[in-house]
Amino acid sequence: LGIYDAKKRLNFGGEWISFVKGIFLSMVFYLSFMFLAKEVHISRGFLLLFFFTNILYLTISRAFLRKWFLHKNKKSKRPHEIWFVGKQGLLLPFAERLAKNPHYGYQPTRLYVDKKSGSGKSFLEIKSFSKLFTDLSDKKPDILICAHTVQNGKGLRKILNAADEYGIQVYIVPDMSAFLAHNTFIEVVEGMPLISVQNIPLRRGYNWFLKRGFDVVFSALALLLVSPLFPFVALAIYLTDGRPIFFSQIRVGLDNKPFKIYKFRTMVVQDKETSDKLWTVDNDPRITKIGRFLRKTNIDELPQFWNVLKGDMSVVGPRAERPYFVEKFKKDIGGYMKRHQVKSGITGLAQVLGLRGDTSIEKRIQADIYYIENWSLFLDIQIIFLTAVQLVIPYRPKMSKIPLESEQAKIKKVIKKKRIPKKKTTKKRVV
Repeated sequence: LGIYDAKKRLNFGGEWISFVKGIFLSMVFYLSFMFLAKEVHISRGFLLLFFFTNILYLTISRAFLRKWFLHKNKKSKRPHEIWFVGKQGLLLPFAERLAKNPHYGYQPTRLYVDKKSGSGKSFLEIKSFSKLFTDLSDKKPDILICAHTVQNGKGLRKILNAADEYGIQVYIVPDMSAFLAHNTFIEVVEGMPLISVQNIPLRRGYNWFLKRGFDVVFSALALLLVSPLFPFVALAIYLTDGRPIFFSQIRVGLDNKPFKIYKFRTMVVQDKETSDKLWTVDNDPRITKIGRFLRKTNIDELPQFWNVLKGDMSVVGPRAERPYFVEKFKKDIGGYMKRHQVKSGITGLAQVLGLRGDTSIEKRIQADIYYIENWSLFLDIQIIFLTAVQLVIPYRPKMSKIPLESEQAKIKKVIKKKRIPKKKTTKKRVV
């Protein structure tokens, strides 16, 4: 969670959220242990009191420690002085953020640039790069932070030599900020430092193991709880629209590999080409009466827990899409294929934000990529919780439609040509 990471300094709001997450996760694991070890008996009132008392204690103690560090750093005769060297537009906002947090113990004072940009006043003393080495011989800062382009290698080497001579600590900002994720990390392989420009937390073994374990346990419990519904759902589909009960279709999953997804059938029986290439829209005439109810309550997706147990899917992840639309969207939308770097999910961040069905594909991809780059087990739990809430309180904001042809018109045209037979239903009197 980054609370005790010395290199990751959080504001109080971010720190508070992180330790509340930690307390919540510890309670989840403890309750899971209590469920498995049936002999442990602790009152629920005590557990709730323990949970909220922990939050109150940590809030007060952390606030006190922050005040103490701030007071200590203010009283310090000499906080760590920082000089910046390089791009003004990149370094000035960073220096301002450091200056606004004096409890860090840093004091930004100077910025050395090749060419001064902007006419506004700055709290930093902005000087020419040519004066840097003369100033270093007169006054030595504690830290130098350099943001140079690769072409300035010779100038950077001169700075490093001067820093070694005067005992100054140097940090380098790589000129790759446009390409790096905000949570980029560096790993050393056989002595070679490698920068990960696409940080996918679920590509790390322990994260994958944690998510897979959660998926298996959650899906097994979910199937045990909801399996009594299956016969009733099957009977309702059979009586209203006949067979088949289940619907299967090829979708694209992890690493662009196809897999077969399972659902309760909610549409009239149709040929494969129509099913694979026609987009589903609001008030789609192919949806049966019972299918509309199953979709509204998400009951149609319950068989996908079997996909999760098989390892094809995850409980939480980007929505699995049909191959035809994957080929279409990857040409039209930049970064679309990044969503296939993790397993597809039954629910996801895009879905709880209302981005499902006939909504903006671009916004859906943005939500998927955010989830992929910021995955945590706590985020999965939050999404599952919000999914459950939306079953009770449906929420769907107005979004721009997807940039496709008029799918509604195409569907009506297909039905008119009788490629999808519309069944005549007769009402049966129940005696």
